[in-house]
Amino acid sequence: MGSLRLRSGKLSEALEYYEQSLILREDLELLSSVASTIENISRVQRDLGEFDNATNNLLRVIQIRQGLNDLQSLASAYNEMGNLNSQKGNFADALMNYLTSLKIRQEANLTEDIARSLTNIGLTYRKVGSFSNALNYLEQAIELIDKSGDPLSQAYVYIHHGNTLRDVNRSEEAIQSYSMALKLREHTGNKQAIAQAYKSLAYAYADIKEFGEARELLNNALRITKEIGDETRTADIYNELGNLAQQMGEYEESIGYFQLASTLYAKHFNLDKRALCIRKIGEVQTALGQYQNAFIHLELALNLASKTNNPKLKELTFLALYNYHLQKGEYKEALNFYTQHISLSDSLKNLNKQETIWQASLDLELNKKVEKIKQIEGEIESLRTEAELKSVQLEQQRLYRKFINLILIFVVVIAVGSIYGYIVIRRKNKHLGEANEKLSQSEKNLKTLVQTKDKLFSIIAHDLRSPFTALLGLTEVLAKQELNPQEVSEFGQHLHESSQKLLTLIDNLLQWSRSQTGKIKLEPKEINLRKLIEEVVTLQHIQAKAKKISIYVNIDENQTLTVDYATLATVIRNLLSNAVKFTPDSGSISIGATTGIKTTTISITDTGVGMEPEEVKKLFRIEDSFSKQGTNQEVGTGLGLIICKEFIEMNGGKISVSSKQEMGTTFTITLPNS
Repeated sequence: MGSLRLRSGKLSEALEYYEQSLILREDLELLSSVASTIENISRVQRDLGEFDNATNNLLRVIQIRQGLNDLQSLASAYNEMGNLNSQKGNFADALMNYLTSLKIRQEANLTEDIARSLTNIGLTYRKVGSFSNALNYLEQAIELIDKSGDPLSQAYVYIHHGNTLRDVNRSEEAIQSYSMALKLREHTGNKQAIAQAYKSLAYAYADIKEFGEARELLNNALRITKEIGDETRTADIYNELGNLAQQMGEYEESIGYFQLASTLYAKHFNLDKRALCIRKIGEVQTALGQYQNAFIHLELALNLASKTNNPKLKELTFLALYNYHLQKGEYKEALNFYTQHISLSDSLKNLNKQETIWQASLDLELNKKVEKIKQIEGEIESLRTEAELKSVQLEQQRLYRKFINLILIFVVVIAVGSIYGYIVIRRKNKHLGEANEKLSQSEKNLKTLVQTKDKLFSIIAHDLRSPFTALLGLTEVLAKQELNPQEVSEFGQHLHESSQKLLTLIDNLLQWSRSQTGKIKLEPKEINLRKLIEEVVTLQHIQAKAKKISIYVNIDENQTLTVDYATLATVIRNLLSNAVKFTPDSGSISIGATTGIKTTTISITDTGVGMEPEEVKKLFRIEDSFSKQGTNQEVGTGLGLIICKEFIEMNGGKISVSSKQEMGTTFTITLPNS
């Protein structure tokens, strides 16, 4: 309950539940669980800004974990302490906490956790401006995390590695890291993360003046943010496109992008960013000589900056107004705004001086603790060297075992050669038996082929002939008799039904024959599952409506699946047609889908007549297939389900059925996620 409240952002409620949990666990003397709850409490206190309470609780957690000798959890507690100190701005203490966590994880050989510690250390060094150390630790993390197989964690490290490379003006190398992050995030399908990777790549390309590539990447990010309906990030991308167009000298286009961004920022009441875009519009219009519009926008930007009390924005707007009046030759007004710009700039510089003093004190704190940090780093490096040495020793042992195995294989080969003659004699004796066995298997295969042929001829001779006979009879009546409109309508309905049955049968025969001759080529691609289902439901609408059957689609609008579209659509169409056929009037059909770690399951459930167990056993087998009439005497061949099974197996999946007489039927399709 506490964790649910924490994820919902209800911090006070989360704290109450965690504290109740702590009382119970302390009464039961469950020390490990007590430590876990205290650690959760410290996280809430950190988010509430209660840093002292959070620190005291984490110290208590560390004490308990040390007493239990639980190395993995102890390392996690030190990592949490590092997060807390980092949030407080105590980066020297954060570094020591992260390094201590790393040391414990190395001693316990916790590879994935080691990569997380390396990443945290790298990010902390970046925060204090030590970029060479940051790159060193992030590159070690990449080396380890590339073996973990977790694409989200890998992408996270690559993004920060790219950011640090940009910090030191190595944007071309940053492009490589961002590209790796993009590839990994595309594999996860997380669209928001993919859009962010596109943006990072665009910044790096803009750094090296490859504006065309940067624009294409930003447009890719824009397409995704629009698709997922994230208007705030869409506005950010419009703003970046405006900046890019301005850099390229495409001023009219930049104004258009800034206006789009401004509109979305206004919609979401982000006045600071709206004012930023409006100021840029005014600056561009000044450069273009569009003075009237420029003045309107600059005045509006100044007004918004005053409302939000944003001194930096006001300073830049004063400077823009100075340039505006200077360009118009209005020197008195220009001087007035320049004076205001300088005054505000000086006050901001004083603030920057305070930040410089803070940075100096941080550097001093780091210097005080640098010896201890270096000592821990030395111990960590020793552990790392030891681990690499063990790895080399293991490799040597592996090669030695391989050498021994080769010798054994050589001995075995000699032994095999010695008894080869004996084996040849035995093979000759067995040859006749094997030939007989092959003949028996061939006989079985031939029987199956004959049964398949008989089934096909049965369909052609009977099932294909019946609708043609009905069509001939109906058209003869229409041709030779004078009928009133009502009779024509009735005969037309019969003609439509016969034609529909004939088309379905021929389509199934065609699909089945193509699958038997190997002419179907699958083209797997990512599809919107709900869209596919709804298209098939639309095709079955008339038949379902005629029987007053309700069809419910319980699938998320954004659910996707990598599969061949045409074959899956054929399978869903056949199963839905069967469900309509065997569901009585006023019944219902439900179509649902669930996504697991490795597979996606699609189910089609009807409230129809159901089947006996003996009937279920005959499904999906052409030699045993059967057909029975639907609730309105609809007929079929049984071929549709055979096609369904073959198409699903071609896509790497499975199909199954569960049914009870008079209680409905459920067909279940299981397909791999990739």
